[in-house]
Amino acid sequence: MSAINSGGLKSASDPLIPFITIPEVIALAQIRHDSLLEENMITKVIRIINNDAVNPITYRTQSPSNILRSVPPNSDETLEEWTAYIEINPNAVTGNGILERDLVKSEDAIKNGR
Repeated sequence: MSAINSGGLKSASDPLIPFITIPEVIALAQIRHDSLLEENMITKVIRIINNDAVNPITYRTQSPSNILRSVPPNSDETLEEWTAYIEINPNAVTGNGILERDLVKSEDAIKNGR
């Protein structure tokens, strides 16, 4: 699992940082990504859209040992934070939603970089 030292990075909410958005359907199975290992990029924004009318989606960022947070049914959450790790846990019967990750090249995120 990759760790991000955000001390030398620009703000994740900086609109001038170029990024690509990777959308993914959330269904019934757990989703886990490490963007540094998979895409050689870091994640600056995560959007979790929970279309499940009954159950929350739980998620964690930064580390598999971080606490789980929840997105209530029929709602969404946007996280602006530098991370490589994201874990999504939908309900195994009714899970339904969308995960969007905005990915950035590391050199574009560094303060005083290009």
